[in-house]
Amino acid sequence: MIRHLRLLTPCLVGFTLLSLSAHATAPFTFEAALLRENVLPTPNGPTPANVHGRATFELEEPSLNVFELTYEIELVNIDTAAYRAGATGADTPSITTDDLAAIHVHFVEFGSLQNKGTPHVFNPLGPPLSAGIGLVEDDLQLVSFDPNTLTTVFSGRWDAADVVQTAGLPEGPRTKPIGDYLEELSGKELFMMVHTSGNSDGAIGGTLLVVPEPAALQLLAACLLLSSRYRSCGRVSLEKHRWQ
Repeated sequence: MIRHLRLLTPCLVGFTLLSLSAHATAPFTFEAALLRENVLPTPNGPTPANVHGRATFELEEPSLNVFELTYEIELVNIDTAAYRAGATGADTPSITTDDLAAIHVHFVEFGSLQNKGTPHVFNPLGPPLSAGIGLVEDDLQLVSFDPNTLTTVFSGRWDAADVVQTAGLPEGPRTKPIGDYLEELSGKELFMMVHTSGNSDGAIGGTLLVVPEPAALQLLAACLLLSSRYRSCGRVSLEKHRWQ
């Protein structure tokens, strides 16, 4: 029993260091590739096929057991003029099916279809699909817009204020505390959905996936190395004991 505990010690130390590192240094990073084929069933609406994007999220703990998720969303070939102050007209006046309508993060149980019927956990932009109460927005802010490539970048933060803002909604479309969904976040069960005027059921989307941090990988490697050395030491000690 003692020998097994000794073998576990390096990993326990490694994971303790990893936990402390997460609190003391850089936040955990997640990314989502926002693609048409990620939405199941595949959208068949009239939104142009070349729409795509990506989203980056950073999980932070500003105080003990208080979590926030900052994010940046990049959208390509989606008309975002309605959400940019000072825009004088549509980005693509001849196309009426590519207008940005809403952005939601859904909870999608592993193995289920990524569709609008799954419950919301966060509403970065736009009205919840089942609530006719008008626009519900996070503190979504424009970062940049490139008229040549039709690339828009938004940023914002998922925190307690968003939960309060949607408190009067039914459970399905309501924004939930990010701290209640950490397991789902790490378990690849949070899915960002971007809705357009041509695809109200979802035009593009993607699962939030963790981005390995170098420090975390180094700690894991150190843990495995120490564990290997302990196993070697255990075998040597055991052989000596056998021959004494």
